[in-house]
Amino acid sequence: MTEIQKMWLVLGLLFALLLAAVLSVLIRHRKRNASGGAAEVPNAELAPSTLTYRARVVEQRCFITRTETKIPIAVKHFVVAFQDDGGQIREIEVEEDLYGGFEVGQVGTLTVTDGRVISFLLAG
Repeated sequence: MTEIQKMWLVLGLLFALLLAAVLSVLIRHRKRNASGGAAEVPNAELAPSTLTYRARVVEQRCFITRTETKIPIAVKHFVVAFQDDGGQIREIEVEEDLYGGFEVGQVGTLTVTDGRVISFLLAG
């Protein structure tokens, strides 16, 4: 290999490294702008929404589903249906330990945050 060929090889490698560095900086800058722009806009969905209303337990049910994989996994679901004073029925999935505390016919104040039962205070 001659001296001129060696020089062109070194210059080609330096150009390739410089091009890779410039592309890397451009990609990072584009990702930062894409994520930074979205973060600056306040998103109403991020704020938790809490509802509190008088409700009656109208139904309870539990069931099992399984995933369709090589190793099936059974998942337990516990659902309680509440009816508010306006007659609207809302079905909410609850944890297993909470499910046993509900009985059909109970009336109380239900507090729900982002679709999860936070409390159910019985009317006395």
